[in-house]
Amino acid sequence: MEWSYVTRSQIPLYAAFAAWSSHYLWWLVAIFVLDTGPLTGSEEQLYAMSPIMGFVMLGTVPVFIIGEWLRRNKLEPEWYQHITANYYGLWLVWGGYLTGGLNMASGVVLMGSPLIGLLFLHRRVVLVATALSFVTLLAINILTAQGM
Repeated sequence: MEWSYVTRSQIPLYAAFAAWSSHYLWWLVAIFVLDTGPLTGSEEQLYAMSPIMGFVMLGTVPVFIIGEWLRRNKLEPEWYQHITANYYGLWLVWGGYLTGGLNMASGVVLMGSPLIGLLFLHRRVVLVATALSFVTLLAINILTAQGM
């Protein structure tokens, strides 16, 4: 708890970046090296998700760079916590969409993340990120139910 809020804000991003990177690399190996065919859904869906996944991972780099600059200059703005918490929350919503919103793993992650966030970040930051993630997940579920 003696770490700065900037450092604590980066912890979930490091974990998520490692998880998504390993998932992405395994997916590429399975399709192009092992030639196992599609792992989930159709192959066209996997090819369509590839640019999104790359964009999400590359989008983390500027967030890390800003965080390192803030940490070196010993600044702790609350807006950085909002950026990292919302980025992480929206990553989880997208992962929940990919695996299915009623999946047990999605539920555990989406419920456990705010609890862990309350240990690391300001309460207001976690509440805003949770609300945004909930509204986004609700919108995705409504659109999916309508066939969009």
